[in-house]
Amino acid sequence: MLEVVHTITHSKRFWYNVKMSELGELYISMTLKTFAFSMIGVFVPIYFYQLGFNLQTIALYFFMYFIFRTPFNYLAGELTARYGPKHVMSYAYVLTLVYLGMLLTIEYFDWPLWAVALSAAISVSFFFIGYHVDFSRIQVSKAVGSELSHIYLLQKVASAIGPLLGGLLAMIFGMHVVIGVSIVFILLAILPLMMTREPMRVRGNMSFKELPIRKEFRNIVAFGAVGIGRQMALSLWPLYIAVFIFSENIYGMVGFVTSISVVASILMAKMIGSLIDNHKGTALVQYSTIFLTVIHSLRAMVGTLAGVVGLNIVSEFSETGVLLPLMKGMYARADNVKDRIAYVVLMETSIVAIRAVFWLFVATLLANIDQQLAFKSTFILVALITPLTFVQNFGALRRRS
Repeated sequence: MLEVVHTITHSKRFWYNVKMSELGELYISMTLKTFAFSMIGVFVPIYFYQLGFNLQTIALYFFMYFIFRTPFNYLAGELTARYGPKHVMSYAYVLTLVYLGMLLTIEYFDWPLWAVALSAAISVSFFFIGYHVDFSRIQVSKAVGSELSHIYLLQKVASAIGPLLGGLLAMIFGMHVVIGVSIVFILLAILPLMMTREPMRVRGNMSFKELPIRKEFRNIVAFGAVGIGRQMALSLWPLYIAVFIFSENIYGMVGFVTSISVVASILMAKMIGSLIDNHKGTALVQYSTIFLTVIHSLRAMVGTLAGVVGLNIVSEFSETGVLLPLMKGMYARADNVKDRIAYVVLMETSIVAIRAVFWLFVATLLANIDQQLAFKSTFILVALITPLTFVQNFGALRRRS
């Protein structure tokens, strides 16, 4: 962990033109937030299932969550334009406490799932709009691949520890304790953001008027394809293996296989960042997409612990190879459009809308056919959709800047 922090803080280009106080608050806050969410993230659908919600209802929960994110992405963009990204990220942490509090007390107050989905959607929309705007502002296009790999590496270290620890705590003490620990870390994550002033000049509103929306259509499709696959890996796949593969110690087993796969992505992050900066991003996306397509189709055939672990490891390798280049392309494009905030809102909202359609499809399958067959059919569909990442046309991945 100390080596990772040293790499980030001593990189010659990372966080260029950013004061050390701003750098420090960002990586400390983001790491604490990532750790808090990684402790519970993959377990939320399993937790709902064990509380007695059926699989279709859980799918509808995620559908509502992404539908709610659409308008709140826009609100988060307006607030970011008016008050700055750090303020909006701070609001997100406070709203996250509301979401976690509802999860913690859902058995006692019988919160409707749409209300839980709403609280989650508001907090996540506020956080990611602020985060993407802030990172796109301070990255350096010539080294953004390395910058992304550094921040990705730091987040993944936290993500590797979180599921394993969360799974063990849930297995021994129950999910209430895990949620309680997550609340503590979210509270700690708020503190670094209070140490410096808002670094970004604010102007009061955002405008979509001069955004190249038609030009971005292909990139939205590419992001949507990989976003659906990522959503499946983070939520649908853990639920599937918990219900149909693992019969005991479910939280511990899911936490273990998730942590193992995250460690694999940590090993890949630095190498992938170097490939992106050497202008091999497009080839990296293409080869990684081919692997992902095969992996998603194989999910329907896996039925053992060894198979799950192997599939998760290869999946993380491949997803990293797709996500990091596309993120570089998005951040570089955000740096070249007239309204950075509006561009981030456009991309985020388009992707969450696609994910909402995906979960509605899953809920429809679960309502009409055998449940295990519905999951397996979804895996095959995602495999067929994944090659759409080939249509991306980010100039930053093709030419020298």
